[in-house]
Amino acid sequence: MARVTPPPQAASTDALRLWQSFFYQSIAFALIVVIASTQLEIAGLYPEWEPYTLAIALASLLPSVPLLMRYRELSQDGAPRRGDEHPRELRSRMFWGMTVADLPAFAGLLHYVVTGQFVTLVLLLVASSALVYLYKPTTEKQF
Repeated sequence: MARVTPPPQAASTDALRLWQSFFYQSIAFALIVVIASTQLEIAGLYPEWEPYTLAIALASLLPSVPLLMRYRELSQDGAPRRGDEHPRELRSRMFWGMTVADLPAFAGLLHYVVTGQFVTLVLLLVASSALVYLYKPTTEKQF
């Protein structure tokens, strides 16, 4: 049985839809967390843990750097040279990279619950959304 590959335009549309779903989810999560945190006004359960949760939050940014660099490197390669596996590999890297890019948002939420620092929460939510944005497919010939 021969394997049918979708045309490049369909693969590009699928990648764009995947990116859009992650990006909109990231923005919606950020808005919900910000609205909920302003309504709840958590004072912080353990403010003395601030250096530890801040270190965890900043460390949650680190895994995204090599994943994003590798994705960008693969997306700059020509699709015709890579064959049929190239679009699938790019979508897989995009999916995992955007999943890891959400870690700072969750770490920011943990930091806010533990310390009650709203500004750090917002900065980490923005950083997470920015990381997801960087995975946007740029050209039609990418997939």
